[in-house]
Amino acid sequence: MGLKEDFNTAGITEECFRMLNPITLAYTAEGYYSSHKAVNIYDFLARHMVLQDSKDGSINRAIPFSQLDPESLEFMRDKLIELGGKPPALPQKAKTAKAKQETAPKPVPAFDKRIIGRH
Repeated sequence: MGLKEDFNTAGITEECFRMLNPITLAYTAEGYYSSHKAVNIYDFLARHMVLQDSKDGSINRAIPFSQLDPESLEFMRDKLIELGGKPPALPQKAKTAKAKQETAPKPVPAFDKRIIGRH
């Protein structure tokens, strides 16, 4: 396990992934340093994550996907798909795919023998 994975899982004693509906994933984590569970709800249509206190269900805050780590979002989206969800594509993925198509190398034309003799 790499440093990043060690850091991200440090202190987590129990975690659970649950599909709320085809476009929404709930991630629950309980840790050594907390007396209650934290719930992150990823809404892939509204493109935000809601932090929720599991004791009383109060919403602590909503964070737009644009402010979250793209790798984490891809992981959570893949987890939702694994559970049977059908979330829309992430905007970064769509832009990356389009950019790859636009920047793909163009085929180089073979030498045109008609041009070689014209100097």
